Amino acid sequence: MIVHGIRRNPVPPIRWIPDSLAIIRKSTSMDWQRFARLVGQSRSILQVDESLRFLQAHFDLMLPDEARIALKGIPVGSIERFRYGEQLSDAAEALPEAFFPRLRRLLGVYLRQSHHRRWMPVIPGFLRFLLYRTAGKNRLSILWYYLRRPPALAQTKQADSGEL
Repeated sequence: MIVHGIRRNPVPPIRWIPDSLAIIRKSTSMDWQRFARLVGQSRSILQVDESLRFLQAHFDLMLPDEARIALKGIPVGSIERFRYGEQLSDAAEALPEAFFPRLRRLLGVYLRQSHHRRWMPVIPGFLRFLLYRTAGKNRLSILWYYLRRPPALAQTKQADSGEL
């Protein structure tokens, strides 16, 4: 709940705010070590940290020092930073027309769904994910579509539509 509120969305999902506030304010004996362990396992440290800072700044949420200490003790890896950046990027759900931005966006989708903590296992898994995403489609025509498009054309098209 607290992680989904941070994600960019044309219609901001504000339901997470009262839900999070109610849970945190009512649970006087919250096990912050367990909470931090679960956040670490889901690789959502950056999202949870930003959400809690938002709640503190705008809704006067008083977090115990134990909560901050527990969350700060969790290391954040490069895969989590990549996922976090993709999650906050504009139009996170829309896939760009240009090949490499589209590939980057699909990598972000894959990493949100996978449990990899290192980049090496990501490569074969991501390739299988791409094969799954293109199932039933002529993969040669997809490849040809992107190969025949000059990269500048995709950027010009975006600039004309005001997306840049």
